[in-house]
Amino acid sequence: NLDKNTLGPSSFSLPDLVGKDHNLILSSFSKLINRYLIKYGFTLRINDLYLNDLGEKERLKEIKNSILQTEALYNLTNQNYTSFNLEKEDSLSQNGDLSEEKNKEPEKKNKLDDEKERVNYLNNNLYWNEEKYEEMSSLFKNTMNKFTTSILNTSMENTLIPFPYNNLSLIVLSGAKGSLVNISQICCLLGQQELEGKRVPLMKNNLTLQILSNNKEGSSIFESEVEKGGFIFDRFLTGIKIHSFFFHCMAGREGLIDTAVKTARSGYLQRCLVKHLEGLVVNYNGTVLNNSYSLISYQSKKESGTPVGLIAAQSIGEPSTQMTLNTFHFAGVAQNVMQGVPRLKELINVIKLIKTPMQKIYLQNGSLEIAKEIGNKMEYTSMHDIIKEIKIIYDPNCMSSVIPEDNDFIDAYYAFLEENESDLGPWVIRMEIFREKLLKKNFSLEYVSDKLKQSFKNDIQIICSDFNAEFLVIRVRIKPKHDEAFAKKVMYEIIKLHLMGIKGINKCYLLLDDKNKKNNQKECKKGNLLKELNERMRLITENTAEDKDVLSKLKLLDEEEMRNQTNHENTSLDIKNTISNSEEEKWMIQTDGTNLSESFLMEGVDSKFIYSNDLIEVYSTLGIEAVREVIMREVQSVIVNSGSYVNNRHLSLLADVMTMKGLRGITRHGVNRASTGALKRASFEETVEILLEAACFAEKNFTSGVTESIMLGQVSKIGTGSTETILDLDMLQSVIPLARKYEFLREIHTPVILSPETLTTPTRMSIAFSPNATKEYAPTTPLYNPTSPVYSPTSPVYSPT
Repeated sequence: NLDKNTLGPSSFSLPDLVGKDHNLILSSFSKLINRYLIKYGFTLRINDLYLNDLGEKERLKEIKNSILQTEALYNLTNQNYTSFNLEKEDSLSQNGDLSEEKNKEPEKKNKLDDEKERVNYLNNNLYWNEEKYEEMSSLFKNTMNKFTTSILNTSMENTLIPFPYNNLSLIVLSGAKGSLVNISQICCLLGQQELEGKRVPLMKNNLTLQILSNNKEGSSIFESEVEKGGFIFDRFLTGIKIHSFFFHCMAGREGLIDTAVKTARSGYLQRCLVKHLEGLVVNYNGTVLNNSYSLISYQSKKESGTPVGLIAAQSIGEPSTQMTLNTFHFAGVAQNVMQGVPRLKELINVIKLIKTPMQKIYLQNGSLEIAKEIGNKMEYTSMHDIIKEIKIIYDPNCMSSVIPEDNDFIDAYYAFLEENESDLGPWVIRMEIFREKLLKKNFSLEYVSDKLKQSFKNDIQIICSDFNAEFLVIRVRIKPKHDEAFAKKVMYEIIKLHLMGIKGINKCYLLLDDKNKKNNQKECKKGNLLKELNERMRLITENTAEDKDVLSKLKLLDEEEMRNQTNHENTSLDIKNTISNSEEEKWMIQTDGTNLSESFLMEGVDSKFIYSNDLIEVYSTLGIEAVREVIMREVQSVIVNSGSYVNNRHLSLLADVMTMKGLRGITRHGVNRASTGALKRASFEETVEILLEAACFAEKNFTSGVTESIMLGQVSKIGTGSTETILDLDMLQSVIPLARKYEFLREIHTPVILSPETLTTPTRMSIAFSPNATKEYAPTTPLYNPTSPVYSPTSPVYSPT
């Protein structure tokens, strides 16, 4: 197929491989395509958008299956809601002694009242956990992503007009315009609508829109729980529902705000890059120097005088104008890593506190059980994370409590231990603990009480309930020498108490380790590339009738020639060695938050493969070369996720400038320091302050930079302006006698003419030529004329000789 991958401006494409030796093939393709379009034309019909009967049936079937799966997930995760339904069913079943007519009355009852009852229950009784909703959202997203991919593949295979003749598919798959997302939204469904990288948030009443409807037998306006979170099953071809339109507008409004705000931010970002990289020029020996003649890069294949800094700044800044302002890339199960212009700003300015710090940690043994265990140990857990309720109560009697539920485990405690009551005070800190979180972290109440004893030692008494009790309670009694103020202080310290994990790592997510899989796919792709290109070029030469004389001259390239022309030594690979046997799935950990130094010491972690996106932490832990590599990878990740491409050489140059003298940002406090000239610093920011400071300290400014040269009207030392004329002293020794030979000839004293011979002077008959060296009158001069006012005895200029 002659698509964008074959003919486009990319590596290993046909124009890249044929090179300058066979560039006539591009003109031949242009003529061929133009003649085809003149003969057949191209249009997009409404019939290209429809699916056939089989495609419509498969689409509806996939939608029903996805709804059933998400409803099952919802019933499993939302235990409060299911327990509430079970309580309702039990209350109805207990009235079995009533007549059948009374049993049928609840069924006839309007479902709107049931909905109001549910909302009332959630408002009054439900403790809604945001973390729980995020976990449920991640399960929904994984399920619906698989469903969306499945329905798109099914729809592409069952269009009303099949692919080779379907112009919508042809436009997208050839790379001319659009993407598969456009086909999906037109023909299949709109999919998940997201706000700041998350599903539509719920209100306290477990709804996303404060509206109820009586349509469809009085049920809610939402058909399923997944629709409530902003998923749209409808498509543009047949129209969308009211609530779907509302959710779609919410997501669209975010895009409009980004479009309005991003221009100024991305423009300022590009200005910062240009100002700080403008002085980078290729030297005659192939090195890259800045205005201060400091060495930036040792190697370069560009011509001397090339302003590689300006080119790099423009190449990085231009894609930033195409980015959306706030984009979130889902790298983890429920975690979003910031991308777009804000992330690019964080990287270039080297901001200390980034918004979404993240680590990727590879394990020595990548089994799922070990990954879960290590993830639990790494997550930072404090008492705040497991406490459901905490309060200070006045309970003077040590052997019993003012709260009746606590008397059972207090009696059990004193039945085995004897303790002097005089050593105990009246103030008690009572904590109720989440059972689910203890089970998830594999904690016990004894473990928590031991941590409390280690922290407060002999100042407190701790009594715990049994783990099988209805409520998990920990009572902390303060010793009598302390008052209520001390009890409050202890309560705040208990809330902050560290139980387990690494400080800075808030949450861990498990991901499949696809490191080996990616390498195998990449190597197999390179290995098959030569065979595929040779086959394509064969088809071109055989099937093209026109311009046959040009194409016949194009010889097929074998492996040796391709390797020489593309300068890639490893293009040809042994495919047998790259295909690995199927192994068990390996898991890795992605963290929300970073702490490199302690992550290296974690047992079971492969310390050779830990990656962090925090520049300052990598710099302080691993050094300058590591942070240079992270800068290149992170900037490239931001640009690739926005759908653009920038060559690695530009990113390498930016990373070299930022790490040349330690880690410095592209700001007025970073690279724009005193090492650069005052005029250049003043042209960036803080103009008056910099000029006053330079004047006070008599600062010198060498006009070697681009900005200084433009300010003073000089030629910038980039491009052709980087060359200078130098006097050759050896040649000068032979020039002096030659000049003395013609010193007394009058013809050579013309101020404009430098040639010693008048006959070879190109301007001999022009105005600039003067035949005489001395000031005297000649018959051709206008002053030596009887009609001239100067030619008079009374004129002061008159002279008879």
